[in-house]
Amino acid sequence: MEIIKAGAGEAPIHFGKNVLPTPGENYTGVHDDPAVHVLCFSQKKGEKEEICVFMGLNLVSYPDTEELQKLAAERTGAKAEHVLVHCNHNLSTPHGAMRMETEEDIRFAEGYGRIGREDAEKTLTRGWEGWPPGGMRIYTAKSSVNVSRVLELKDGLWQGTNEAGETDHTVPVIRVDGKETGTCTAIFFAVNMAPGVMEGSLLENGGRLISGDIAGAAERNLKKLYPEAVCCYCLGASGDQWQELRAVTDVMNAQGELEKEDLHEKGFVLVEALGRKLASSISIAIRKPAEPEENRIEMETRNFVYPGQKELGRDFNSMRPGKVEFEAAGDVNSDTAILKLGDIAVVAAHAEINAASLQRIRAAAKCEKIFFTAFTNGAGGYMTEKAIYDAGGYQCRKSQFFRGSAELFEKNVAAFLEDMK
Repeated sequence: MEIIKAGAGEAPIHFGKNVLPTPGENYTGVHDDPAVHVLCFSQKKGEKEEICVFMGLNLVSYPDTEELQKLAAERTGAKAEHVLVHCNHNLSTPHGAMRMETEEDIRFAEGYGRIGREDAEKTLTRGWEGWPPGGMRIYTAKSSVNVSRVLELKDGLWQGTNEAGETDHTVPVIRVDGKETGTCTAIFFAVNMAPGVMEGSLLENGGRLISGDIAGAAERNLKKLYPEAVCCYCLGASGDQWQELRAVTDVMNAQGELEKEDLHEKGFVLVEALGRKLASSISIAIRKPAEPEENRIEMETRNFVYPGQKELGRDFNSMRPGKVEFEAAGDVNSDTAILKLGDIAVVAAHAEINAASLQRIRAAAKCEKIFFTAFTNGAGGYMTEKAIYDAGGYQCRKSQFFRGSAELFEKNVAAFLEDMK
């Protein structure tokens, strides 16, 4: 096999005045642009060229990932099934059209999709240019920017900052360097939390500001250290994790209830501080020597079937902790893809699993070089362990997956990884 070629590109995602203010969530302006990033790999295998593309969008989700897969295939020559479209579930950007009930909703949905397509096309053009031979390495950083968000209240488990809870501060990092120049051209890293320091925070005069949040801040700070690198924050196992500091703080009172306070615009100071902290942790890790991965690209996607449940509704404000009974529903099909880059295994899934599930997958597969991403080629939502169901926690209330799905997912992925060795 010939040496791997690698190209990377990035572009800001511009939410212009034509889509502001957004319906429902009332985003009225932009603090800093989120971004879209792409990493392309190419390798000759005999007479054939194997091309794989990873596209990362700093958005909550994207309504039509197949559209972006086809776009990437047209621009790069990759097979559509060899394109991974990943959203890091940035909760400081619009969810898209929350409903399709009014003309305003429809106009916004069209504008949202157009923004994603146009900026994704820019990154593909930039990522495809040059294609120098590249050497890949994987590193493991540690950063305590995330904590558990499963907190025991007087009525049961719920959302809340729990620094004593189960967490995983591991941050796998893929670094790509030009083989001839030695210049760092890409830094892709997976954090076990969604960007959301400013989640739910309002300006003092009302409204909200779109932001790249901690993802954008970490990427900017890494760019200061590696000016020629495309830096991309990816979503890891985030189902039960969130930021150690948040603009909307929650404090438990003497009665076992959470009291919340909004820092408003001052919260952006926390965004920058956590972004710098994360970037510093990554920079420390990737400066250490590491052997480059072997020249190998392989990718396979498998569809797995999980038991489904009827959703309890999505009126978040009316949800309360406490045990509930769930009703089984039809099976849920959920794809998982594995992209092998040497011994690196990029495990890409729809579902948002908990940190402990990823730890058990690593242990079962006896594989440390796992780069896990949720919300890839579709958004599957929470896939949480039986203990959360037993306590009637937040995550199981918003899931399409029935009790036992997370444990089945762990077995499926561990076996898949074993097959791909």
